[in-house]
Amino acid sequence: MKRSLQFAIVSALFLLILNGCRDDDDLNPCDLSLVTVEGKNQSAGPYQELEIPPRVKVINRLLQNIEGIRVEFEVISGGGSILVDEGYTDVEGNVHTYWILGGSGTQIMEASLKLEDGSHVEGSPRQFVATFSSTPCDTAVDADGNVYPAVQIGEQCWLAENLRTTRYRNGDPIPHLEIDSLWANTEGPAYTRYNNNEDLPEIYGMLYNWNVVKDSRGVCPEGWRIAKDSDFNQLADYLGGSLEAGGKMKIAGLDYWDNPNTGATNSSGFSGVGGGMRHINGDSYDFGRMGVHWTDSEATPSTAWVRYLYSDSHELIRQGKAKKSGASIRCVAF
Repeated sequence: MKRSLQFAIVSALFLLILNGCRDDDDLNPCDLSLVTVEGKNQSAGPYQELEIPPRVKVINRLLQNIEGIRVEFEVISGGGSILVDEGYTDVEGNVHTYWILGGSGTQIMEASLKLEDGSHVEGSPRQFVATFSSTPCDTAVDADGNVYPAVQIGEQCWLAENLRTTRYRNGDPIPHLEIDSLWANTEGPAYTRYNNNEDLPEIYGMLYNWNVVKDSRGVCPEGWRIAKDSDFNQLADYLGGSLEAGGKMKIAGLDYWDNPNTGATNSSGFSGVGGGMRHINGDSYDFGRMGVHWTDSEATPSTAWVRYLYSDSHELIRQGKAKKSGASIRCVAF
């Protein structure tokens, strides 16, 4: 009986919020307030989830916690994504969301409790501000003027996005081969977008064949180089070994990976995405399922070492890949 009465009171209060304020209300939504509990100002690496979930509380004028009230969450500046865009307060009046930062700049998210006419209750909206963690390696700029976030992982400084330049460091263009037969038959350097899709977010970068990797003109920003096989070994060791490193290198959630995105936490800040690859015959495949990163280290005369990240694994996997394939590039500072 007591539980039924509580539910009836909460339901009535919620309906009053939808209908706006009236002076004769016994439970007046205008007496509600939205207050911040935790997570107001934080920092994290690019594409990492904030350590403390942003949390707010709904109270009345008697400072009592109010259960069952819908609160909306929205990123209003700087990009990034939230995993829960609305929620209902619990028995303590609390509700929270999870926030994954975008690729650059200060970012702002709001929690709001609104009346039907669009006006806010007292204290609404509540703002949460997130900035990037300070690291010894900051940003890098390629020959096209693209700006990349960077992340310190152990003693190494890595780009936190896949390379997307269309030019060598000296300004020379890299051949752009979209047609499958041209890709399959070229003996020189080439790049492409996955499936020639010009609308893919920048974080996926371009897919390059290994002739680009080994070209002496260089494609990484000034002061950076393409990761060696030994660089990935060092990275894996720092992250606890190759059997665990993959999960710590993948962006969490399903925005950039297929289900189930096993073990993904991006605790390293590497921000790996499922960018797929291009076969030696020109076909594009496994977008969302895997991310493949060249090293500058040859495995055999026709193959080079790559590192795979998979949506269904938390491992970082080392294999040889045909040099005429198209794969992603990550750069490290030197």
